[in-house]
Amino acid sequence: MFNEHEVIAEINARGFCVFSYGAVADRFEPLRDIAARFGLGEAYVPELYASPQLSGHIGYNIAYSDIPRDLDGVQPGSAVPGQSFHVDALLEPLGAVKTSILYCVRPARSGGATQVFRACDAYEEIRATDPDAAAALADSLALRRFSTIGETRSESTGPAFGWVDGTLSTRFADGATEEWNDELGPDLERGVKLLREMSAAGGAYTHDVRLQAGECLIIRNDRVAHRGTPYVHGMLPRHLTRAMFRSAPSAS
Repeated sequence: MFNEHEVIAEINARGFCVFSYGAVADRFEPLRDIAARFGLGEAYVPELYASPQLSGHIGYNIAYSDIPRDLDGVQPGSAVPGQSFHVDALLEPLGAVKTSILYCVRPARSGGATQVFRACDAYEEIRATDPDAAAALADSLALRRFSTIGETRSESTGPAFGWVDGTLSTRFADGATEEWNDELGPDLERGVKLLREMSAAGGAYTHDVRLQAGECLIIRNDRVAHRGTPYVHGMLPRHLTRAMFRSAPSAS
């Protein structure tokens, strides 16, 4: 089993940690156990998933979820595209959801890594080298995130980076459900360009994590962004479980 203090030290240093938990009969047991051991409190259902418009969608309105949500609908050998960088909880304000935990029940036949981007560390470099770009990224109108799930479009606008209770936090996301505010001009354009360059695979701030069966990934969702890479299911589907929390991990 894992050492709690070593896990906390790794999370504080890099914003994430991978460790072995082991095989379990209850796929959600690792999430509940880790939450209890690290003082995370109750698992959180983000505002978007808790909305009435999604209450009938499988897996959207529960605190502990399966990835993919519909395991029975997965075809053997089917391929799944990759994601763009994001932080979990699309509509929540900066720093609201501090922790995400993934547990691997079964990996993909091929692919399926999680790329972690140490966004706040990258932003600190931008602050030092291009303060005007950093200021634009922290503007309250810098980044709009919106949902394409359900019939009603929901959205949330805020800074990509900022301080919450004295801690530098991020809601950096850069995909099909995000829009950067062009009205902020070349400063923001430079900042976004720098972040895209710094988040490129193999860069100093980006790490690839491919979970094996029984392994966990804890992410400081308010400090780092992440994305799933493309993968191919085996005869049985790739299967992860996930929970989100509004607290940061702390040692008992």
